[in-house]
Amino acid sequence: MSKALVHDTLTELRVPGPLKTLVLARPALWGDIDHATVGLSMALEYVADAGLFVSRLESTRPDVVLFDADTQWANADFIAFSRSLWPSTPVFAIVQPWSERGDAIRDVVDGLLFKPPRADQWRTVLAKRWGITPSRAT
Repeated sequence: MSKALVHDTLTELRVPGPLKTLVLARPALWGDIDHATVGLSMALEYVADAGLFVSRLESTRPDVVLFDADTQWANADFIAFSRSLWPSTPVFAIVQPWSERGDAIRDVVDGLLFKPPRADQWRTVLAKRWGITPSRAT
């Protein structure tokens, strides 16, 4: 069974709850991401190192991938690697609104999330367009 089929099957069978979200970003951005995702049903796992991120990506089958496009690792090859492991997992890039990197990867990600993270913008992209719903606790 292919990894994509396994991921799709597990996603369909999983008990409703927070989506496992793997985040590659500098620690200085983590608090802002926490704030922007309050009330969304996402369990965030932060990683600041690309090597550890790849290891976690391979071993955890995240439901969602977020990465800071302004880091040295963010490029189309990195996104292609993520997709090769879990093709049905949405990949979102966190970018500066004026970033050339955002323009360069716009066509290979599922969505762009802008810095500084703002709950209203992130909710629109994550909740409305991709079905990441508010948690029942809010």
